[in-house]
Amino acid sequence: LAEIKAAKIMFNLSTSRKVFSKSVVQRFASNYITLGSSKGLKDILATEGSKILYFTATWCPPCKKIGPSFEKLSKEFSSTSFVKIDIDDHRELAEEYQISAVPTFKAIDGSTVVSTFSGADELTLRKTVEGLQK
Repeated sequence: LAEIKAAKIMFNLSTSRKVFSKSVVQRFASNYITLGSSKGLKDILATEGSKILYFTATWCPPCKKIGPSFEKLSKEFSSTSFVKIDIDDHRELAEEYQISAVPTFKAIDGSTVVSTFSGADELTLRKTVEGLQK
């Protein structure tokens, strides 16, 4: 995380979406969620079904590149929950999930992490989401 923090100083980019810390989650579609609190993730993970966790940062250029694809996939695969987690707002989750690079995606089936990958690869993201469909 120290490397990520140092990079933040170099790439101080703004984001158009804001999430208030008092919110548990902010929903943009029924299955697209921007995490507002760490407690919110526990609630989401307690539900049945598949989930894609997207660990990101506002200052990360590759994250900005893949973000629209992540949101588009959420509209295409409505049975999967798509959860966007900003590592600067949720450092404890970044540590818990051992996030060493952004963007990082974790595919979860029920409560089990079934795959993880890092990078802004749209094809890998699509295949990961397709792999969760039953």
